[in-house]
Amino acid sequence: MTLSRNKAPPSSRVSSEIVPLENVHLLDESLLCEQMGYSPARLTWINTLLVPYGGLLAGALQPGETVIVCFATGHFGGAAIDIALAMGAGRVVAVGRRMSSLEKVQGGYPKGKVVGVATEGLDETSLKDAMRKATPRGLGADLFLDFTPASAAEGQKWIHISSAISALKANGRAVLMGGASDAVSLPYSELMTRNITVKGNFMFDGTAPAKLIRLIEMGNLTLSRFHNIEFDFKDYERAIDEAATKTAGDCGVVLVYKE
Repeated sequence: MTLSRNKAPPSSRVSSEIVPLENVHLLDESLLCEQMGYSPARLTWINTLLVPYGGLLAGALQPGETVIVCFATGHFGGAAIDIALAMGAGRVVAVGRRMSSLEKVQGGYPKGKVVGVATEGLDETSLKDAMRKATPRGLGADLFLDFTPASAAEGQKWIHISSAISALKANGRAVLMGGASDAVSLPYSELMTRNITVKGNFMFDGTAPAKLIRLIEMGNLTLSRFHNIEFDFKDYERAIDEAATKTAGDCGVVLVYKE
């Protein structure tokens, strides 16, 4: 991303010597930094937000729909909540391992917009029932966005994936973007009889950055919940150590170059 005080194209040096031109997206500095008050470090969250945004675009999220996000306490899953609501989702069912973590997530949004469901202690059927109950009137979700980390296999072997798919309405969509490394069991008859679409999606397409920047510039998506711990480039070793301990969805570590 390149900050600019006007809409002039980036210089040839920026476009040809540093990064390919198609990877350069202008950010309106006077709007984003001066009027909205975002620091350049805060704007680096655009890179993280683009990943769940790509998944929600792939799943064709529509205003008013209900989205299940697994796991919603991680870096990308946490960001997916904000993106989904900015795109008009009526409710996000935030799935995580422990309710104590999910209660903190729920508290950051208007009541009823985000409902937590903990996987701890539940089998596949009870987890499906809990997810469905968390949707408006218990009717099920429209879209399931999965960011399963490899560590989620311990003791449960991805049961939340099949549970979430079973909690979808007819014609629901599932977008898989996580790190599951083994075969995943899917409810074949439910996929077929209820016309469920399951789609793998890696990152985002070329149209996503400009669309996401527009969401931020128009105020639909706020970056106020996200924050960073900043380090000077010479302190990169400390920054790496700090980053290793930051797993919450709303915190990151940024290296800042100071001339």
